[in-house]
Amino acid sequence: MKLRLVAPVAAAAAACLVFSGCSSHSSNSASSSTAKGSPINVMLSTALTGSNSPMPETQGGLTAAVAEINHAGGIDGHPLNMAICDTQGNENLAESCAQQAVVNKDVAVFAPGNVLTSGMIPTLQKAGIALFGADSNTALDATSPISFPAVTGGYDLNNASGPIAKQLGCKKIATLIIEAPDITTVIANGYQQMFQALGIPYAGPTYSPTSETNFSGTLAALEASGADCVTTALAIAQTTGFLTAWKQAGSTLKVIIPGTTIAPLASLSSIDSGIIVYSPVRLPSDPLSAPTVADINKYAPGTVISSRSIESYAIGQLFASALEKAKPATFTATTVLAALNNDLRNTSSGNILPPYSTVPSTVANQQRIFSKGVVAYDVSGTTTKTVTPTWVAIPGISTPLGS
Repeated sequence: MKLRLVAPVAAAAAACLVFSGCSSHSSNSASSSTAKGSPINVMLSTALTGSNSPMPETQGGLTAAVAEINHAGGIDGHPLNMAICDTQGNENLAESCAQQAVVNKDVAVFAPGNVLTSGMIPTLQKAGIALFGADSNTALDATSPISFPAVTGGYDLNNASGPIAKQLGCKKIATLIIEAPDITTVIANGYQQMFQALGIPYAGPTYSPTSETNFSGTLAALEASGADCVTTALAIAQTTGFLTAWKQAGSTLKVIIPGTTIAPLASLSSIDSGIIVYSPVRLPSDPLSAPTVADINKYAPGTVISSRSIESYAIGQLFASALEKAKPATFTATTVLAALNNDLRNTSSGNILPPYSTVPSTVANQQRIFSKGVVAYDVSGTTTKTVTPTWVAIPGISTPLGS
């Protein structure tokens, strides 16, 4: 594997590295390549370091995908050549990464977990460069013609709890929502609209400050509401605290929790028994994730195996699948953008991602949300056990998107 420093486009730019799948290695090397055509330049841009929720494993997941694709002959004989631009969770660096992609003549920017895409999209859109694989968290993510979110994200993800509650036969549902600026009201309004649309009786919201550590009173209030089910929109620490109180009290409330806000279930020991966890990406413990995990371990050994790393690997495979179907005469930003719009299907990601469609959403302000689904898990025992995990469609509710 060769790494070279790319000169930043601005003084404040993040360091950009290039991973070349064309490096000369022995046949046993994970990054050896049989692709001999001209390279297809792409970029990975997300927070790999810094204090704002860095996810270095996204680099490992995509590096593994690029290495596997190139080892198998590339895309129609052309190797992927991936630059790495670390935003460090900084808005200025994120914008600089977008500018660097233009300078590099990258045909696409991969952005799994990147929460700063709203500052990148204007530059990428002007250059006609696809933004691929970000979460759908902002209005631009959901409306820009160059945006291809891999999973629904942010506030819209909470809507998945509605159809799950309906499948569980919940007679009345309550919600437990984080009390934080600019978040609480949006989530509460989204829940209200979604439960009303699905015809599920709603006991209303209960709010939890981020400083809450004793959830016994909160649990008592939820049970007093008459609800038999509760869904949460909390931070990880709050979720763990609430589950601990719920378990210790022997509560009969059915709990529906997004997997993105829960610590690894195995670490909770017996606390996890009897809850429903849902995730926009298959969990690493899911048997259907095993082939992807094996490929990451083979092509990027040492990568932390998490939902983000297997999602990133799937994003790379999904991108390659669309281009292989399109078979453009040349790989430019224009032809790649057309390929993604016309030939993108979730056929080569090992079912890690939700079913993906290029049919635009009919929900207002969500035209670019192509993958509105989560996989739901019935969790029991001291470790995560996937009991008939199933993809659940998220209802098309026009909730406000984050800014």
